[in-house]
Amino acid sequence: MENTQWFKGSLVYFTKLVEAGFEGISVAKRENNGTVFVPPLKTAVWVPMATGAFAGAVGTRWKGNRKGSTVAIGGLVGSLVGLVTVLGWTSRRFAGNAAKRASHNVNKIRDAHWLDTHPIDYA
Repeated sequence: MENTQWFKGSLVYFTKLVEAGFEGISVAKRENNGTVFVPPLKTAVWVPMATGAFAGAVGTRWKGNRKGSTVAIGGLVGSLVGLVTVLGWTSRRFAGNAAKRASHNVNKIRDAHWLDTHPIDYA
């Protein structure tokens, strides 16, 4: 019986933490007028992906692998690295703001929970 009550209380606390995190992310998105990627991802993605594909293919070829499939896989991996890099770079302002807002909201919930479980008696 006691474990069930502890689990329910922990589940409610965890739910509040997750909601606070998502609320921080949505506040950050509203502050950025709904834009996450600056410049727009459609225009910024092609050059880094092509550069990554070229570097991956050439790097695999210089390594000594002469099979076409191995060079193609190197190009694919290089283009994925380019894509991930451009995603991180173009969303850096939003991600930083969202992380700051989410951590602020989560810390408020954590502080309130700590005060509920550790009451301070000044009397």
